[in-house]
Amino acid sequence: MRTATARFALLLALLTVSLTGCAAVEEDGDGRTYAAVRSRASVGVAAARARRTRVPKDQYLAILTKRRAENSFQFGRLSCDLWAPFRCETSGGLYDPRKAAATDGAIFCLELDGRATNPLQFYGICSQVINGGLNVYAYSHTSGSPLGSQFFAGATEVDLAIEADGANLRFLARPTGITNWTSLAQFPFAKQTIPLLPALGVSRMNEGALVGFDNAQITSNGTAPALLRPEQVLSRDIWEAVHPQVRALHLLDGAGPDFPAATAQLTQAQVLLETAIATAESTDLGDPKLDKRVRQGLSRGRTSLNVAVRLAGKGKGAPSIVNRLKQGLLQQINAAGLAYPPDANP
Repeated sequence: MRTATARFALLLALLTVSLTGCAAVEEDGDGRTYAAVRSRASVGVAAARARRTRVPKDQYLAILTKRRAENSFQFGRLSCDLWAPFRCETSGGLYDPRKAAATDGAIFCLELDGRATNPLQFYGICSQVINGGLNVYAYSHTSGSPLGSQFFAGATEVDLAIEADGANLRFLARPTGITNWTSLAQFPFAKQTIPLLPALGVSRMNEGALVGFDNAQITSNGTAPALLRPEQVLSRDIWEAVHPQVRALHLLDGAGPDFPAATAQLTQAQVLLETAIATAESTDLGDPKLDKRVRQGLSRGRTSLNVAVRLAGKGKGAPSIVNRLKQGLLQQINAAGLAYPPDANP
């Protein structure tokens, strides 16, 4: 069984914008979803401590369960339509060693779901914590068994990706930190007829289990094969502005922020966001209050983005820039979902 709850929809939005800090952002009887940070020994923790400087931190999103969860999958979907050629990826795994024993058997997934399909059409790649490593497998609604799998012995973190080139759909994985990807499966995918929505999900989370997601992003996306309705055009334009901002966040995360590359992405995003704002001003969503909320969200997103660009130009620290970006991105992602919700017909 697969469910898409408001809690997990919020999870995915927050993951996308890489929230800082450790404050809980959502909690219910089963657990909580919150932003967290971890030290990265591979990027000079010992040296930083010796110099009495701040230990490098890597931001990620944690999913912690308070009690044993059901075996059913729970997914959160974004309202961004994917059309081939596209590529969507994320990292995930055991980001808190103290929770390793409780997390044994847990499953975390990247999935693409057919918009408004009933029964649901889905294509995914999951990783299960098992036998001292991670067992990664590809699956879809077309088959009752995995399409392909790979066990990464000793791995605690893994990168997952799904891509389409206009001819085939591919499922890829690799232990985080490894250069080469392993292809788990692929099959013909030349005649895409409905858009796919990116989603993250978890299952089989024991009491006290903690799974982390990091660096979720859509690295490329194609165009719809048919004319779009006004609300679809607006959503597309908003997401076009969101993607470079997300890339900038990843470039600024951790111990080695790349300010020039991040600034280039933010400058590109400024142009794209102005296009989205112009589209919003000329689009009638059929509800004046909804029109106002979408336009206000984009205006607030523009303010945060412009401040982030100014901070980058003045050489301000990466955390200050990220804080501004996350505020604006939440506004923009929310605006896109209001204009064209993930459960709306294609």
